Amino acid sequence: ADIPLPDSWLTESSSSFNDGFSDMSEFNQQDVYAVGGIADLWHFDGESWQQLEFPAKEYLISVCCAGDGLVYIGTQSGALWCGRGNDWRCLIESSNPYIMQNLHWFADQLWCAGGNGLAVVKAAQLTTPAQLEDPKFDLTRGSLSLSADGLHMLSTGMNGASIFDGQEWQVLFNKSAFKNP
Repeated sequence: ADIPLPDSWLTESSSSFNDGFSDMSEFNQQDVYAVGGIADLWHFDGESWQQLEFPAKEYLISVCCAGDGLVYIGTQSGALWCGRGNDWRCLIESSNPYIMQNLHWFADQLWCAGGNGLAVVKAAQLTTPAQLEDPKFDLTRGSLSLSADGLHMLSTGMNGASIFDGQEWQVLFNKSAFKNP
């Protein structure tokens, strides 16, 4: 189904219209969250958009409607927020700002990625899974995507790609392993 633009975008000049959304996520088509701009947080209830109050004047870059029922928002400063509606709390004050560019819920965990970093949130801290400490994964981390069937998560970096099935990571390719002729 098509999701309409917020009414205010059509009738007035706003920073939201100029900036647009940087990310969207949904629990379902009647529960959609979108972020982009400074404290610019929107919710779609299946019929109309409502701009929500966000408690910090930070540039919001990523959002994930997660399997634990919470919405997670990553900021340009590297903070991670969680909540729903107008109820938000800062879960992680700041981290590597590049790691909040992608947020995905996979294998019952929140994954954060960006630049060349990849981490999972555990006990309100970002940690790198032990298997990813292997140097062969260094250049395959940075951006995340989920398979259409939801069974795999793909991570791509500057020079490679790896895939995760919920149990084990495998390098698909790493450019540094190729030899020049």
